Amino acid sequence: MILAATIFLRSVLSIDLNLAARYFQEASWASQDDAGALWGAKLYGPTLFVDPQTGDIVANQADQKGALTSAGTVFVGKVPLSFAAANTAMDWNGVKWSVIMWPLPERPVDRARLIMHESWHRIQSDIGLPPAITHNEHLDSKEGRIWLLMEYRALAKALPAWGDERKTALSDALTFRTYRRSLFPSAAENEDRMEVHEGMAEYTGICCSGRTNSEGRYYMAGRLKLNSLKPSLTYAFAYETGPAYGLLLDQYDEHWRKGLNPKSSLSELLAAAAHIAVGKVDRAEAIKRAQAYDGNSLIKQETKRDEERTKQLKEFRQTLIEGPRLHLPSTGNFTFDPNAVYPIPPTGTVYLGSKLSEEWGVLETTGPVLIDSQYKNSWVQAATGTDPSKGMTWKLTLNPGWKLVHGSRKGDWEVAKG
Repeated sequence: MILAATIFLRSVLSIDLNLAARYFQEASWASQDDAGALWGAKLYGPTLFVDPQTGDIVANQADQKGALTSAGTVFVGKVPLSFAAANTAMDWNGVKWSVIMWPLPERPVDRARLIMHESWHRIQSDIGLPPAITHNEHLDSKEGRIWLLMEYRALAKALPAWGDERKTALSDALTFRTYRRSLFPSAAENEDRMEVHEGMAEYTGICCSGRTNSEGRYYMAGRLKLNSLKPSLTYAFAYETGPAYGLLLDQYDEHWRKGLNPKSSLSELLAAAAHIAVGKVDRAEAIKRAQAYDGNSLIKQETKRDEERTKQLKEFRQTLIEGPRLHLPSTGNFTFDPNAVYPIPPTGTVYLGSKLSEEWGVLETTGPVLIDSQYKNSWVQAATGTDPSKGMTWKLTLNPGWKLVHGSRKGDWEVAKG
């Protein structure tokens, strides 16, 4: 009977159980190779693969509420539409899981990086680096982007370099960073916090992906160039600068991680380790150094983008703030694309493509949704047709006991019990 049940499960699940078992084994090997060297803790642990289209899940162990069924060396089950399917770490059915969306990357090196990234998130509180997401709206402004992208270019040059060439490029990167942070209050604190939160997860993934430090540095040099093209950097920047500074720190101080805490600054640690002193930086000095990185071209490019951004934010305000809209209370339980995040201060942030799972039901969007800065409210453009539960770029599925009612403004809708 057990064999028959296993064969049946293999035939109906959207996740290939043999592949899942193989990926779990690869992750276990990656963790064993690390042997706690990075953070003094085992990385691999409870891991769950989820197909967001079907709700099928495959795990490497049982949960504590009996929702998962044994199928050979893995455990299988199903989650409801409201399950927040994302690459993340979360508590579910009495277990803290690393959650990975299926399908996984094709290349083993990319799979290991992804699983070890989320494995770090699962243990980060245990090693004294609890999660905290900060708002970095300044990185969507013209000046914020110019000097972040200039820092990207200097880091991309420093990562594969040696000796004086590396030190010069590092000095440039730190100069661009110092000047950018001088323009925006709280920028240093908020950027540093995100670089510890997401940056160290990505650093861990790269270190445990089978790459040597040298290979990791060359990989990040190329990735900084590629990912500088992303439309939004307010959240995604930490995935790049965090591992870049971490891999460079490894070249100067193999023990730097031992003193890391939630308020640490990776760039300050690197400046101290590399004996680079950067004082107060004025615009003239930043512009002068930028010439070595095609600075004039970048400034021209970002000036044009800022003009387009101004138009886009105006459209967001018209449709999500001023125009008819659907209002939904939120608790911050949502998934989103970190490369498509657009702040609208002081109201909140627009996310392009997201999924909100709340007590009232599920909202799935392919277009913009506005979520306030406290994650307590969300809005999408009100439907123009006769069905208020479905817009052009979103779909709302209400749970039993909830309904749509007219809002306080003409054309508005909101959810209510009843």
